[in-house]
Amino acid sequence: MAKRKSKPKKQRKRNRTVRLYQAFFAMKKAEMYREHPKGKRFFPWLKLTLITPWALIWRWLRKDWHLFLYFAIWVVIVSCEVWVPYLMGLITWGTDASKWWFSIGSACWIWWAGPGTPFLAICLALTVATDAAVKGIKKAISKRRERRHGKDKQAIEAKDEGNAKGEGKENDR
Repeated sequence: MAKRKSKPKKQRKRNRTVRLYQAFFAMKKAEMYREHPKGKRFFPWLKLTLITPWALIWRWLRKDWHLFLYFAIWVVIVSCEVWVPYLMGLITWGTDASKWWFSIGSACWIWWAGPGTPFLAICLALTVATDAAVKGIKKAISKRRERRHGKDKQAIEAKDEGNAKGEGKENDR
């Protein structure tokens, strides 16, 4: 049989994160089933489904304020289909159109904020992609600066060596 190729490190790391989240969710679900009788599991299930993902995201984002900022920006951008109708409702306040705009905004918010929608996944993916892009750009800039400053240091050292041998302009007098 052929030997299996190992997955790249990034993919293994991502899968590990997903597995940890799934394990955490399964653990909490099993705990809920143990602690609550059969007829009284709805509200704990609702809490587990609606609040737990946000709590895990908060735990992840509070470590680095840059991630929190990227996440907040992407939430605002992705949820523009919610706040634009609310803004239009405020602009057309006092007319029949304002009621229509508010109902459209509320319907979109209920759709996107509900469990099973890809809103959080989209925002998290965009946050991670933005963070990776910013880190890549910073790394490229630092490498460019190192190369530029490395050449400058070599030129300065060469001038200093020339001056020490008496080849510099100051020693020609």
